[in-house]
Amino acid sequence: MAENEATGNTQENYRKEYEVVASTWRFFVSLRFIVAAFAVTLHSALLTLYNQFFQQQTTLGKIGILVIPLAGFVATSAIFLIEQRTIDLYLLMLRRGVELEEKLELENAHFRRLIEPYITPPSILGRFISHTAGIYTLYAGVLILWLALASLSIKTLMTHA
Repeated sequence: MAENEATGNTQENYRKEYEVVASTWRFFVSLRFIVAAFAVTLHSALLTLYNQFFQQQTTLGKIGILVIPLAGFVATSAIFLIEQRTIDLYLLMLRRGVELEEKLELENAHFRRLIEPYITPPSILGRFISHTAGIYTLYAGVLILWLALASLSIKTLMTHA
């Protein structure tokens, strides 16, 4: 009887942990989109500020058109690092979810289906058609934009000096 109770308690603990893992996994999914939305808002504000400074002929304007692209580059780099860490934690939750599904003897369950693309190597095209590839493409484009604006700023300041 004691063995059955221990097994029942273990199974109950696995079920509770499964719920926590599922909730945490959902949090990381939503966090990726929240961070992306924050990045869009931040860069929009920085671009607006850059445009205003670019039109000014003051010392503050000249400093601003140099500092803002640097701030945008640093912010994009930091956001990219946050994205990387979020992906790591997301995958950790997927793996733990699969482990718990095995312990709970759940067949073809939620996490097992979600982790399948990470286990089975995707086709070459499949590697480029993903949220991660899309987000990386956006961040790369934004980094290039900030570098181009920094270059434009330096060129503008040198010609008007």
